[in-house]
Amino acid sequence: MSDTNLNVGDTDQREHVSDTESHTGDTIPSLDMDDLVGNKPTTVSSKTGSGVTWLESELNDEDVAANSVLVPKHKRGDHGTREYLRYIDAATYPLDPKMGVPSHFVSSLDGETEEGNQTKNLHIQEVFASNLEKVDQAHRRAETYDMMGIFDVPSVRDKHASKPAKLFNMGDCKNMFVHWDSMSWDDICLWQKAVNKWSHPDDRTSSHWAQSFLYKSSTQALRERVDSQYKGLPATFKGGVTYLYLQLKIMFHISRDTINALKKFI
Repeated sequence: MSDTNLNVGDTDQREHVSDTESHTGDTIPSLDMDDLVGNKPTTVSSKTGSGVTWLESELNDEDVAANSVLVPKHKRGDHGTREYLRYIDAATYPLDPKMGVPSHFVSSLDGETEEGNQTKNLHIQEVFASNLEKVDQAHRRAETYDMMGIFDVPSVRDKHASKPAKLFNMGDCKNMFVHWDSMSWDDICLWQKAVNKWSHPDDRTSSHWAQSFLYKSSTQALRERVDSQYKGLPATFKGGVTYLYLQLKIMFHISRDTINALKKFI
């Protein structure tokens, strides 16, 4: 299967202040913080040295990982509400500079290339470092807005099974931003189909948001090369997972010039 000609194959209130709460004059009203916050957590406080307040028992690893999420999936709000629209704008705001194509995909007939596209064959190591940094930024965006679930891709157990639990080895997942080059196009399409047909609405929303973010964060040249393969996919195979895979395949496509430049660098 060619990296630049991928086929699906058989893979199927604002809060209101009451009159009693408002105050006039220069005095600052006293506040009952216990009443505002509610029940206090059980903590051990140290007033010397560090200003950190400590819990009596440690958090588990899952809770620690959850701290990287700015907006959990279940806190996005109802579809179409002002809260929802505010979050989608933040989650899909494009990277700057955008992700672009490498030099061998930039036509000299186009004149001045768009910022984000890579044109310096003589400094190919800088090009790869730049692209890797953009992918890392995209990775962090997915984590911040709780979209990473769709990008933890499990290995295929039985591609002919009817349900995800039997289709995939759910305990054997790889982070797509890190391990995309060890994944096959067929398996990526199969996972995207499972997300589209079987996943919770929150995860399907993640797929839509991620695809929109990745599209907005691409230069026109990169969009065109991705769309040449993405647009022809059946709807069941479209989403953030397949879009990211195509992006990465194109951004890190190894040409003869790239190989020679990397050899000189090494």
